[in-house]
Amino acid sequence: MIENIKIDTDIGSITVFYIEDAEGIELRRIVLPYQNGSDQSEESFRYSLMIRSDLIKLIEGIRQYLMGKKISFDIDIESLKGFTPFQRGVLKICHEIPWGELRFYGDIAREIGRPKAYRAVGNTLSINPFPIIIPCHRVIRSDGGIGGFQGSVYLKRRLLEIEGLGDRIRYI
Repeated sequence: MIENIKIDTDIGSITVFYIEDAEGIELRRIVLPYQNGSDQSEESFRYSLMIRSDLIKLIEGIRQYLMGKKISFDIDIESLKGFTPFQRGVLKICHEIPWGELRFYGDIAREIGRPKAYRAVGNTLSINPFPIIIPCHRVIRSDGGIGGFQGSVYLKRRLLEIEGLGDRIRYI
């Protein structure tokens, strides 16, 4: 059974959907402020990712991240389920982007061997069900524009500012 917990933060309420069983904690979705979290259909929970820590550490990690601390989330990136091979590749590369660094959509496309697939990279990141944990906000347009974000462009800007990157992007 899918459970959820709400985390009140300075940027708004974040909801973490998960399943906890004998195998561990399986994340099913993280809903950020400004993101439509009302979709509770089976389809909205088709993706999963195992975490290695307990739920309390994950929640505390999200809070610490939002306070500007460099946090590394203890997840099993190889456990991603529900994605195509292309999408898994994009999310794995995105997961490796260090705190305080940016990548372009085209950089990720080239890294997975599909240099013209930058739009497909953007589409994959737009459905990332694990924002912050898989830091898709660190990917921007090649012209320095902020690009899109499922929570809102305002929220993407805020996350980038938390990491000290606010001056490196164009707000268009």
